[in-house]
Amino acid sequence: MSHPSYLPQDLESLLKGLERRIADISQVLEKGQKDLDKEDLLRLQAWDVADTGLCVVDEAGHFVDVNPAYTRIYGYDRDELLARHFTLVLPEEKKETARRALARFFDMGEEPPMEWEVRHKDGRPLRILATAGLLKDEAGKRYKITSVMDVTEARRNRDLQLRLGRIFESLQEEIFLLDPATFLFQDANASALQNCGYDLGALRSMHAWDLFMGMAEGDFRDVIGDLSEGRECGRVVTAHICRKDKTCYEAELRLQYIQAEDTSVYAMMVRDITLSMQTLRALQESEETLSEAQQVAGIGSWKMERGTGVLRWSRQMFRNMKMPDDDADPDFGVFLKQVPETDHPRIQAAVDAAWNEGRAFHLEHGVRVGGELRIFSVNGRAVTDGQGQVMRLVGTSQDITENKKVQAELHKLTMAIEQSTNVVFITDRHGTIEYVNKVFERVTGYVREEVIGQNPRILASGETRPETYASLWETILSGHTWRGDFKNKTKNGSFYWGKGLISPVRGHTGEIVNFLAIQEDTTEKKQAEERALYLETYDVQTGLLNRDSFIRRLSEEFSGRGVGMLIDIDGFKLINDQIGYARGDGVLRRLIRMVRQTLEARLVPESWFMGRFGGDQMALFVRNMGGAEALALGEEIRSRVESGRFEEGGVRVTVSAGLALIPEHAGDGVTFLAVLDAALGKAKEFGKNRCRIFVPEDREGELKRATFYQKQRILDALASDRFDVWYQPIMRLSDRSIAHYEALVRLREPDGRMVLPGAFIQAAERHGLVGSIDRVVAGKTFVCQAGLKKRGRIVSFSMNLSGRDLADAGMASFMKRSILESGADPGQLIFEITETAAIQDMDRALDFIRQMKALGCRFSLDDFGVGFTSFVYLRELGVDFIKIDGSFIRKLHERQEDRSVVRAIVQMAREMGIQTVAEFVEQAETMKLLTDFGVDYGQGFLIGKPAPFGSASSITIGRQELG
Repeated sequence: MSHPSYLPQDLESLLKGLERRIADISQVLEKGQKDLDKEDLLRLQAWDVADTGLCVVDEAGHFVDVNPAYTRIYGYDRDELLARHFTLVLPEEKKETARRALARFFDMGEEPPMEWEVRHKDGRPLRILATAGLLKDEAGKRYKITSVMDVTEARRNRDLQLRLGRIFESLQEEIFLLDPATFLFQDANASALQNCGYDLGALRSMHAWDLFMGMAEGDFRDVIGDLSEGRECGRVVTAHICRKDKTCYEAELRLQYIQAEDTSVYAMMVRDITLSMQTLRALQESEETLSEAQQVAGIGSWKMERGTGVLRWSRQMFRNMKMPDDDADPDFGVFLKQVPETDHPRIQAAVDAAWNEGRAFHLEHGVRVGGELRIFSVNGRAVTDGQGQVMRLVGTSQDITENKKVQAELHKLTMAIEQSTNVVFITDRHGTIEYVNKVFERVTGYVREEVIGQNPRILASGETRPETYASLWETILSGHTWRGDFKNKTKNGSFYWGKGLISPVRGHTGEIVNFLAIQEDTTEKKQAEERALYLETYDVQTGLLNRDSFIRRLSEEFSGRGVGMLIDIDGFKLINDQIGYARGDGVLRRLIRMVRQTLEARLVPESWFMGRFGGDQMALFVRNMGGAEALALGEEIRSRVESGRFEEGGVRVTVSAGLALIPEHAGDGVTFLAVLDAALGKAKEFGKNRCRIFVPEDREGELKRATFYQKQRILDALASDRFDVWYQPIMRLSDRSIAHYEALVRLREPDGRMVLPGAFIQAAERHGLVGSIDRVVAGKTFVCQAGLKKRGRIVSFSMNLSGRDLADAGMASFMKRSILESGADPGQLIFEITETAAIQDMDRALDFIRQMKALGCRFSLDDFGVGFTSFVYLRELGVDFIKIDGSFIRKLHERQEDRSVVRAIVQMAREMGIQTVAEFVEQAETMKLLTDFGVDYGQGFLIGKPAPFGSASSITIGRQELG
């Protein structure tokens, strides 16, 4: 073998000595001697077959020799490196640092393992872990021998695992933070405290050097060096750390100076490298440590001579295969029997290519070891003679089963998020987006690169109240999960609804490091719900309240005063017949728009509401308006309609209107609608295109018949058991649970149509029948509550009592007897009374309350806040609950004055030991405000609509179901 002329004489002599040794061994073999240890032959090949890159440089920094693994890592041929300066493989900005490091090495004779960024021949960056040792030849010439491992892929996998692992796993690295001025410990994570044995209090009284064996203050300052001045971005050193119990271990310290705004620290990450350093030193000290290094790394080596088919294994190969190392070397064919047949073609093809073409190969395949299928990583290459003939194959083999499992789990985690049907994104503690999945991209229209580093506020629709965001952050920063709905905006400006949760993710020491948001795109569901709610309330064609909704709203107005107007389009059927229904609908919509414009110009928005009663009729109600003003308004509407044009062909129409006043003309909805219809009839009878205010003479006979009919309808319903009880859920706002319901009466007509109380309850009071209805409601509620109690469900019910009930001497006896006979729990029964009803006969009311309270029942004061004497009677009546009147709740999120009243009521009730219930909760913002004010319970359509017991669909929010 000839050596390049640039090799130093002393190194050349070393290599020649190695050649002589090989020659001696060859002579022994030729003479047939059998006592040559097979390990000697393996060690001779260690330089060539080692999976770790090895290089030798002189004191000037020039490559003297490199092994094949080194050239594979960097992509250079051996001849391209020899005699070149070792900084050839480094980035330009790192070369000067590397030259200084080389000088320090030859000055000190040692260098700790370090990680470097290097460059492949094709220019791509690599990360390598380098360990160096000092080599002297016989003449005393010094060389640096360095082993390098390509950790690029490992670092990439680690970075990805850090990104997702903060959610699914906990890191175990030890981290210390130091005060840069005093070098006292400021903080440490749980792993660091556990390993060193000190608690945080004791550690904070120690200087950094107190933790290291044989280190003084000056030594530590030398270690820190120029980090704080920004000359270096970080430093890696090794030291011995002493625990509290006086045991020590060798550690790799990664030091970094971190400065952010007005604070700065030294961060010190500690990794126990005792075992790896022992291995590295052993490798430097003796060839015998090769086997130990293989054992530590789990890497075995092998060799197969041409023509023999015998695999010669190192000891570690036997260990990997769980076989005694004194077993005979296996035959290649026998070994293949332990490999799954599906892997045979790849292995055979790689081996054939190595024998025939000299190709190196890398394979991953299964091997059955001890009855278990393991995964091995195999590297191999051909060794040729002087004529280029392949003489043998050599290589390494490592069990990578556990690594594959980790990769598989990481892949599962990634795929689980990527393939989720929900929007998923991850932010840091400050709300900066770090990760989004593909569903996020599809729903929002943003691609991943556009949102990484952004705040989720880019999705804000602008319609969410600041209080909602404040509550969200308060919840998640306190370590709890927030659940709720958001109306968000996509990249193109359209809106979508997301229902989901935001959960905090904690680090090793319990601190919050990330937030995980998972949202279901509920846009279609929300639109469907809104559409269903709209259809329940409004007429699709005109956008006005439908008949039922108008009557329901009207039934709430009889405690005040106002005017109703029933408007009919004269001859509308003839219009439809002449121009067609489609164009007729257009005429109707234009007419309604004209009426609305007239009202909006004259009235305050919240003082009126309209509804459609049929094809050609619409109804209007205006609060706090007298007869003269109402007639003037009606005439203005009639006049504008008469002078308007409603179709391109010049269609003109006229309207007639009947007007009636509350309370002058009616005290309930049925009567009021009857008098409106009577007034309208007279207006049309007198020639149409006119307005008329009702007078009793209009339809006196019909009104008497209506009154008679109302009484008969109630009596028939009582006799036929057609008064049904529906239940509306009442939510405890503190924990969003539902275990209480209000009993509400409904009249079921013979055709199955349900009638609301506003249509019959005042007539029942007028005819003295309300007590009979209340008895039916109470009796059925008692039976329902008792049945639930038998099934193990503790549910409470409230029911309304009229003033006549409180004055009825027999009502208390009926209630007590019915409770006893039904088996109901009186402690779960609540009677709702109004202040007006109670003070009509205070003595009888107090007697009734005392009798029922003695039984265990409770009482609630309804419609609280609308009277002037409520505070006077609260203590005397001894009620347990007060229901805040809905007039203060409907616009709570808009009116500051309503919020002030509600807060005052809650404060007063709390001081008196009375619980509060808010009615008409219809907005999520309203429920949030009520919760913040400390209101105990909420009731309204947002929480649940009245329904027969057993219909879970009536509840939209809550933890318990009906039935």
